[in-house]
Amino acid sequence: MRYMRFIVVILICLSCSTSKKIDLINYDSEIRLNKNNNSFHIKDWYIKDIQEDGIPGISLEKAKRQLSKNVKNNEVIVAVIDDRLDIKHEAISQFIWNNTKEKKGNGIDDDYNGYIDDINGWNFLGNDKKEQLIYTLSEEARIVRFYNDKFKEVDSTNISSLDKEKYDLYKKAKKVVDDKVKESKEEYIAVSPIFIKKYKEAVIKINPYLKEQNFTLQSLDSLQLKRESLKPYTSFISQMIEYEITLEDLEQELQTHINRVEKYYNIEYDDRLLLADSLFAHDINYINYGNNDIIFNTKEDYSHSTHVVSAITNVINHNVKIMPLCISAYGDEHDKDIALAIRYAVDNGASIINMSSSKYFSLHEFWVKDALKYAESKNVLFVTSAGNKSQNLDKIKNYPNDTDSNNNEVLSNFIVVGASTHHVNEKIMNESSNFGKKEVDVFAPGDSLYLASSSKDRTIKYEYVSGTSFATPIVSGIAALILSHYPSLTASQVKQIIMDSGVEYNFSIKINEEKTVPFNDLSKSGKIVNTYNAFIIADSIYNNQNKTK
Repeated sequence: MRYMRFIVVILICLSCSTSKKIDLINYDSEIRLNKNNNSFHIKDWYIKDIQEDGIPGISLEKAKRQLSKNVKNNEVIVAVIDDRLDIKHEAISQFIWNNTKEKKGNGIDDDYNGYIDDINGWNFLGNDKKEQLIYTLSEEARIVRFYNDKFKEVDSTNISSLDKEKYDLYKKAKKVVDDKVKESKEEYIAVSPIFIKKYKEAVIKINPYLKEQNFTLQSLDSLQLKRESLKPYTSFISQMIEYEITLEDLEQELQTHINRVEKYYNIEYDDRLLLADSLFAHDINYINYGNNDIIFNTKEDYSHSTHVVSAITNVINHNVKIMPLCISAYGDEHDKDIALAIRYAVDNGASIINMSSSKYFSLHEFWVKDALKYAESKNVLFVTSAGNKSQNLDKIKNYPNDTDSNNNEVLSNFIVVGASTHHVNEKIMNESSNFGKKEVDVFAPGDSLYLASSSKDRTIKYEYVSGTSFATPIVSGIAALILSHYPSLTASQVKQIIMDSGVEYNFSIKINEEKTVPFNDLSKSGKIVNTYNAFIIADSIYNNQNKTK
C-alpha cells in the first residue's frame, strides 16, 4: 500500500509539472467541524467536504465544481443486482438502461443473449406468467436440503476425507437452521401472539373513551387519571407509543417468525418451483427461467433496490445508466442467480456491478467466483457491501468474496464497502457495519442517507436509511464518474484509485466490550472514499498513460 501511495505522489507531481498543483483533501484535528454535527439535519451531508464543511462526506460538490470541467463524459453502465426497482421514480427514471438490440414486446430474443424481451434488464425471480417469487430459502437451509439425503444418517466417524468439507458445511448449516427454527417457534408461541392479544384488548377497553382521538401519551395519561381501572391498558399502549411500536409492527413480527419456520428455514420449501427451475436449480448452464418484469409493482416488493439506485443517481451524471437485475427476495439470494446476473451484466455492456447484499454461507461458491473471474477478464468492477452485523470479516467468511480457500486474494476487480457516518469522532463508523483490515477495502457514507423510496400509493417518495447496502452504491457511483471521464482506466486501476484517494481518520472505535481500534485499522485502505481526491489521482494516471503512448 505504501508503494502504491508513493507511485500516486509521483504521478501527481508528473501531471502537475506543466499546470497548477492541486492538493489532496486530508483530515487533521485543526479542521473546523460543522457546528450542527451533533444535531444533524443536512439531507445531502454525504456529498459534503471535510475541509470546507467539517463533514466527512465524499467531496462530490467540490469535485464537480473544480475538476474535469472540460472533459467529455462517456456512457457508463452500472448493473444493480438487487430486487425489483421503481423505475418510474422521479430520481431514477432518466437513468434506466435501455437494451437497444432488443425489440420491445415481440416475444423474440432479438439479440440472442438467451433472454427474451430484456428491454431494461432481467428478473431472475419471475416466471413467464408474470408471477413473482417473494420468499426464498436461507442459504443454510439450501445446504441442508442439498446434502440431507447423503448426510442425515451419517456421523463424523464414517465420513471419507473427500466428503469431510461438505459434511462439516452441512453440520454447521444444520445447526443454524435448527437453532433458528427453535427460536422462531418460541417467539411465535410465547411472545408475539400474547403482545398482539394484549394490544387489541387494550384498544377495545380504551376506545369507548378516546374513540374520537388518536392515542397520545397525553390523552392516555389524562384518561388514566380519570379512570384508574384502565391503568393496565393505558400503560401498555403508552409503552408501545414510547417505543414506536404499532399493532402492524407486532403482526409483521409474528409473520416474520411464521415465515422463518415455514419458508426461510424449512428444507421442504421449494423456492425454485415457481420459477420452473426446480429440476435445474443446481445446473448453472440452464438459464431458461425468469422474465423481463424488473419493475417494483406489488405490496410484497420493498424499497431496497430503489434506495440503492437512488444513492448511485445522487452521485453520477446523465451519461451513466442503471441496468436492473433482480435476484433478491425475502430470504437469501441463490448462487445460481448471482452468477448468471453477473454474467448478464458483463455480456450486456456493464462496466460496474453493484450488489448490496451478502450472506455467511454459500452452497455453490465456485459458480459465483467463476463469474467474478469472468467479470475481471472483461474489465468489469464488482462492488459489494460488507454487511450489517457489527462483525470482523477477517474472522468469518462472508459471500461473495475475493479470496480462495487459503484466504489469498484472487480478484483485482472486487471492492468490499463498510459504512461511515457524519460524525467526526469515535462514532465515525456506523455501529452496525461489518469491518476487517483484510476483508473490507474501504468505507463510504452509509448512515442517515436521504434516498428515494417506493410505495404502491406513491405516498412515500424519500426516506432516511442506513447500512452498508447504501454505502456500496456511493462507491459504485464514484467509480462510474471516474470511468465516464477516463474510460481507458482498468477495473483494477479504478479500485486502487478509490482505495488510495480516500481520506484517513484515526479515531478510536470501540468494536466490542473490551477492544478499541483506530478507524484506519478497520479496512484495508483505512479510509473513507473521496471523489475529489479520486479525480486528481485518476487524472494523473490517465495523463501519464497518454504521455507514454
